[in-house]
Amino acid sequence: MTAAEPLRQTPDLARRPLSAAVLWGLPIVVGNAVNLLRPALAADALVWAGCLAWMGAGCWLNAQRCSRLHCMLSAPILFVAAGLAGGIALGAAPAWPWALNATIWGAFGLVLLSFAAELVWGRYAGAGPA
Repeated sequence: MTAAEPLRQTPDLARRPLSAAVLWGLPIVVGNAVNLLRPALAADALVWAGCLAWMGAGCWLNAQRCSRLHCMLSAPILFVAAGLAGGIALGAAPAWPWALNATIWGAFGLVLLSFAAELVWGRYAGAGPA
């Protein structure tokens, strides 16, 4: 994208405020709001599984649209975390006291680290260093 190209025309959904809010902000707000209600672990894990899957789908869609490197790395991380949270909700994954928190924070930590890849290899696949 050039400086003259309007932001609203970019295929990168992460650079569009409304789509970024819906695809990534909303699930974080919902997951944290449910945490405030202190539901049972299974219910909390199920909500977070949905939120992580929603964010993973947003990253996958964005990676397909514009080859954003961060999204190419984050989508599988978020899908794996969603699967782990779903496993905790269904009792199929170990549910030690902080398992869900470790899953969520671990995923978010790895997602944040994926931004570092853009500093090295560029924001978009094949774009070169930023």
